[in-house]
Amino acid sequence: MLDRGFEFYAPQTMLDAKGRRILIAWMGVPGQDEDKHPTIAHRWIHALTLPRELKLKNGKLYQTPVEELQMLRKDKIAYSNVTIANEEMMLEGISGDVIELNLENIRLLGGIMEIAIRNTARIIYNSGERVLTLERKSFANGLTEKRQCRLERLHSLHMFLDTSSIEVFVNEGEEVFTARFFPYKNNQTISFAANGHLVFDIQKWSL
Repeated sequence: MLDRGFEFYAPQTMLDAKGRRILIAWMGVPGQDEDKHPTIAHRWIHALTLPRELKLKNGKLYQTPVEELQMLRKDKIAYSNVTIANEEMMLEGISGDVIELNLENIRLLGGIMEIAIRNTARIIYNSGERVLTLERKSFANGLTEKRQCRLERLHSLHMFLDTSSIEVFVNEGEEVFTARFFPYKNNQTISFAANGHLVFDIQKWSL
C-alpha cells in the first residue's frame, strides 16, 4: 500500500540526476465523486502530489518529501516539549492554509492524541489500539469518512497543507496519507488534544 489516504492514483517514478527514485502521483481518483468536487465551479479538478523520494529500509518502502521543498520555507515558528494532558489547546502562530508542519519526538503515554485541521480534517492516534486515522468531512455529502493503518508506535508527523490538500508523512515516511479537503477559507485553525499525556516538539513554516 503506497498511500493510506483518500486520493492517490496512477503514481509514476523517475530517476533523477542525483540517482534518487522520485515518485509523483495524481491526487484524485476517477469516478470517485468527481462531479461533486467544489473546484468544478472554477473549471479545474484534482492536483498532483508533492515529489517524494523512495528508499528501501529493512525491506520496507519509505517515502519522504524531496529536500528541495525546504527552499519554500519562510517565517519559522517552533516550540519544544509541548505538553498536553487531558485537554485541547492551540499554539500561537501554528495555523494557516499553506504551511508545512513537523511534529517530532512524539511521546504519548497512553490514551489518544488528536490534531484537528481547519475544522475539516483530523489526525488521530490511539495508542491502545495502535491505529492511526485520518478523518475528513466528505465533499460529496458532508459526512465524516476515514482512512486508517496499524502503527505500533508514532514518533513523528510531517505534514504539508495546501488550500485544498493534505499530505501526511508518518514516522519519516513509514506511512503516508494523501487527501483533498475543502475547509472554509477563513478557518485556518489547528488544535491539538490528548486523552492521556502527550509531549512533542513542533516546527511550522509558511510556504
